[in-house]
Amino acid sequence: MKPLNVRFPDVANLKINDIGEALDLFNSDIARAALFLGLEKLQHLAARDKQEAINLVVAENIKHK
Repeated sequence: MKPLNVRFPDVANLKINDIGEALDLFNSDIARAALFLGLEKLQHLAARDKQEAINLVVAENIKHK
């Protein structure tokens, strides 16, 4: 598995830690699953409405910077 050079916002790190503790799983496993689930959601949305998928990505990036 190739590592991604990604930094999560503080809020995401807190959520990953909380979920990891609640489920007794490693934080990297939580982050990997969340990334996969999010990518699937974006892929399905883009198949239905490309502009809506673009808008969602842009809006989320603005909110979490």
